[in-house]
Amino acid sequence: LNDVDAKRGYITTISVDAKNQRSGIGTKLLSAAEAYTRSRGRNEVLISPYAPAYFTPGVDIAAYPAAVEFFKSRGYSEVNRPISMRCDLTKLTEPPFVAEARIAVGANGIAITPFAPFLTRSILEFAAREFGSDWEVVYRDTIQQILRNQSPPTRVIVAHRGGEVLAVTHHDADRFGPIGVANSARHQRIGQILMYETLKAQRAAGHSHAYFLWSDDTTAARLYSGAGFVEARRFVILRKQLS
Repeated sequence: LNDVDAKRGYITTISVDAKNQRSGIGTKLLSAAEAYTRSRGRNEVLISPYAPAYFTPGVDIAAYPAAVEFFKSRGYSEVNRPISMRCDLTKLTEPPFVAEARIAVGANGIAITPFAPFLTRSILEFAAREFGSDWEVVYRDTIQQILRNQSPPTRVIVAHRGGEVLAVTHHDADRFGPIGVANSARHQRIGQILMYETLKAQRAAGHSHAYFLWSDDTTAARLYSGAGFVEARRFVILRKQLS
């Protein structure tokens, strides 16, 4: 656990059968979860972004408006509203600026390639350093599958220079991401190059659509919308301070 997680508890799912709702069962479940969280020395609880083990990054606002009100009535407040997006791969077209960016990054000695075994250690160190242990777990598990010939190398696309990893992207069947670029390598459109490489790999694998569960509106506008991603679901992450 990192320092933040050591002070937090997470509720990743809670449900009550429709015919038994509004009978106090949900309140009892939530109270029990909060009591357990408190007993483990945590001082706050979140619904429900425990990456990478979340089912959804919060409560689906459109699907479960009553659940949002349920949590708010019990002292939870909004943290943010992440979105899930979906892309029609049959209509995917790579814009000219991506080809121009490929030439530019190539001139700077940056290679864009599918996973290769010699990059393993650098990818894992990059993921942990730049984005945390959760990302390292995702990439480690996928790399193990590739090395066992259970997945194609194109599930991981890498931007690297002289063995140094500058950015990575990933997919799992029709699920896109995670994708990340090192702070030192941003503003070169490397992320957009990797995104299109991964989307093309997903299409080549036979998928008609790609989706991801979690982004914010700013990143969506900057990176995803131009590739044809549209909002599919919107969630709300909720938080409560425990006494």
